Amino acid sequence: SDPGASLAAALMAAVARRQQQQQMREMAVAPGPGLQEVLKPEVLTPLLQDPEVLERLSSYLPEEQRSRQALLELARSPQFQQQLATFSGALQTGQLDLAQFGLQAQGFTVADFLRAIQELVEREQQQQP
Repeated sequence: SDPGASLAAALMAAVARRQQQQQMREMAVAPGPGLQEVLKPEVLTPLLQDPEVLERLSSYLPEEQRSRQALLELARSPQFQQQLATFSGALQTGQLDLAQFGLQAQGFTVADFLRAIQELVEREQQQQP
């Protein structure tokens, strides 16, 4: 038997195994609920009733979305829930680089994401005079 052919076959098998392992990692979803399960309309509705929350959100929203009613309608819309599910899918499979948002998440779960947001807010508050 040809040792070069055996070596080539072994290398090809190793590369194929590595590619398969990488694909499995990419398909793996971090455990836990998605954002659409955490940010349900019944959870968001009381938050959106708070004037302080509305004031904080308003600077991130287009003018026509700044009313309490518009935000409540948005939170209840199937499109918003679908966007949360899409974002969660990218988050939980590691396809989303949270560093682009200034977040330093320790993993790919929604809890990791929310913890990273909390840490960012705390860092920003510490930097304020």
